[in-house]
Amino acid sequence: ITLGMGTAEGKNRFLLRADMPHVGIRKILPRVGHSLQVSAAGEPRFAGIISVPTEEQLIQAIKEIEIISSENAFIDGFLEFNQKTKTAHGVSLTELLNAYGPELVVFGDSAAEFIGVRVRNSQLHRTIVGQLKSTQGAKYHRRDISGITYHHLTLANDGIIPVEELKQELSDETKWLADLPIFGRKHLFWVESGDYLVLSSIPQHLMDRQSAGAGTSISDWLTQTQHVDPSNALLMGSFTIPNAPRHLYSAYLNGLMYLADLTGTT
Repeated sequence: ITLGMGTAEGKNRFLLRADMPHVGIRKILPRVGHSLQVSAAGEPRFAGIISVPTEEQLIQAIKEIEIISSENAFIDGFLEFNQKTKTAHGVSLTELLNAYGPELVVFGDSAAEFIGVRVRNSQLHRTIVGQLKSTQGAKYHRRDISGITYHHLTLANDGIIPVEELKQELSDETKWLADLPIFGRKHLFWVESGDYLVLSSIPQHLMDRQSAGAGTSISDWLTQTQHVDPSNALLMGSFTIPNAPRHLYSAYLNGLMYLADLTGTT
């Protein structure tokens, strides 16, 4: 484990890095190798990477957990959960793992905040969208604007949080909680960008991103500006804070004033 802090190229930098050999608990974590190809509009403000395992890697990790813990119920529990996911959503967890990955990228740029998901299997992706479209209460729309196709999928939330089951568990005084928006319908908006799906909370952000021109490579920004290598990162985050030296200096002076008050000095 390495920890570093300092200033380089006019920026204050803080780095925490852990390099682990593929033994022991590291066997639970998948081997990764990223080649990021998602882009941002203008200068990125932050970027984070979450590695998505394949079905094979996840099952291998569960088996390693069973060996370490001497418990044999993890695989059975996973298979049961996978089947429940298939029943509830029309799509199983293993189908999602085989369709998407190996990375999920969360980033913010001059347009808004987005999630970029690499499509591992485009045919399976289309199958999954078709299965989700056919679930009860689902609606799907697509709209072509200036040569870009915008997708909108609306899902009933019963598959994520079973509202009717929740109501049965709640008392009469608290059943109203199940009617809160968090338990309502969910909206997914995305565009296809190369091998990625770029998702946003509202379609206007996707349109703003397109208008601004998504031409900044997040991989180049991470390696050249932030000086971090995302290629083998299991979990990684990097961000910039505007005027960080001024904020740090102000915090330092405020700390001195508080210290002076505590000690009764001027």
